[in-house]
Formats: sequence, structure tokens, C-alpha cells
Amino acid sequence: MPVAIIPVGHFIGAFSVQVTGEAPQSQAAYGVRLGTSTVDLNEQEFGIWALARGLADQDQKAVSAASLRSLARRADLDDAEPTIASLLTRRLLTRVMPVGSAVQRFARNHQ
Repeated sequence: MPVAIIPVGHFIGAFSVQVTGEAPQSQAAYGVRLGTSTVDLNEQEFGIWALARGLADQDQKAVSAASLRSLARRADLDDAEPTIASLLTRRLLTRVMPVGSAVQRFARNHQ
């Protein structure tokens, strides 16, 4: 059974940020509350993070790394692997064995 990738944090909204440079422009950003901090994600990061929740219309409850990469390709989120690795390192994604006690232990201990 493959390890499940689970998103961590709570989505708090989308907003626009100004990017400075030769021609200043707006860029979408997405806020995620992680513990007592807020983390800003770019579109690629937020797309991968959101897809890790699975697809409700397919009743998908657990997403493996392989299925997350596949979902990202279908959503035109290119080169998902470095983004997944970054989100894992930043603890916005975590790995859990999708079996009874491991999932329950994770849910009970993680807030």
C-alpha cells in the first residue's frame, strides 16, 4: 500500500501581491495557516497543496505521491516533483501510511 500524502494547514484565502521589477505587476498568492503562522503559497504551490486533498467527485480519500503527480499533470501544473518536495520540507504536506491506526494517530496528534 503506497504512503498517502496529506495536506497540512487551513486555507485562509487568496490575495494579490505586488511584484517589483521593470514593470511592476500583481501576482496571485494563497494564504495557509500552519499552526500559529501564515504561509503564502504561489499558484503552483497552492495547486499541488489543494490537489493533495484528492478529488471529491472521484471519492478519493488518500493521494499517493504518484497520484499527486498525475493530478498535477492533468491540472497543467508542470514539474510537480520539486514543489511536492518543497511542501514536504516546509511541512505543508506530510506522509502517512493510509491504514487505520497510523491515520488515526496522525489525526489525533496533529492540530
